[in-house]
Amino acid sequence: MTDERPSRGEAHLAVFALMRRLLVRGEDHVDSLGIRFEKDKSTEGEASAWGTRYAFQTAYAEDHLLYQTERWSKESFSYNVNLPIENAEYSLDFRFSEVFFERAGAKVFNVLLNGQPLISNLDVWEKAGGRGKPYDTLESFKIQDGNLVFSNVLLDFDGTLEITFSRGLADNPKCNAFALFRGSPSLVPRPLRLQPPPQQKIHHAEKVAPPVEEDDESEDHSSSDKYGSGPRVIDPYANQDPLESLWPLLVVIPCLIPVVYFLYRMR
Repeated sequence: MTDERPSRGEAHLAVFALMRRLLVRGEDHVDSLGIRFEKDKSTEGEASAWGTRYAFQTAYAEDHLLYQTERWSKESFSYNVNLPIENAEYSLDFRFSEVFFERAGAKVFNVLLNGQPLISNLDVWEKAGGRGKPYDTLESFKIQDGNLVFSNVLLDFDGTLEITFSRGLADNPKCNAFALFRGSPSLVPRPLRLQPPPQQKIHHAEKVAPPVEEDDESEDHSSSDKYGSGPRVIDPYANQDPLESLWPLLVVIPCLIPVVYFLYRMR
């Protein structure tokens, strides 16, 4: 048995039907695997380039556009692909990123095939591990004896595959890009990921106490310094009994009474 997976240079030759990068900006786009994504011609919902503000450092440069651009809608939106009614296995490669919300659970939607759930309650932020990060998922289905078969679903198939992004538990559905391959998932080339650049350590300067703003109404300006210049000096009178300071006065008062009386008599 030989390895039938296509090499990077000929990966696009294995594409049976290929759906598009989803923004009407520029022409067809070729990713890092050599797969050509068609320009999106849909008029449903809105095309957005909000994600261009993110670098997507773990994705190759040729793949950035697939995650930076998207289509979203306040309602469900769909793409139709015509397929022959003959027995075959297919793989759907979805590319997603969350570029707006800052937490999990803010956008949760579904992906349907011919009206039936293929991916339920998809939270891209949670899957990707944050905002501005790529997330890919590979799903498969079969055309078998005139039926569309995936998961536990068996539907009559008339030759049209409808891929729908539908509203779910939170906010609006969206899609960045997807590709449809004829073949099992094991034959589909997967996007490679780069290691994020190491974060530089920031050496913080020694923290210095900020100057204290003086309040003319409450501060005692008799103090010459706001900050001590050395260790605190022990107050020698801190533990002295207040009565001790009155003893000299108590001794002097009795002595002054005769003097005052004598001076009064001599008037």
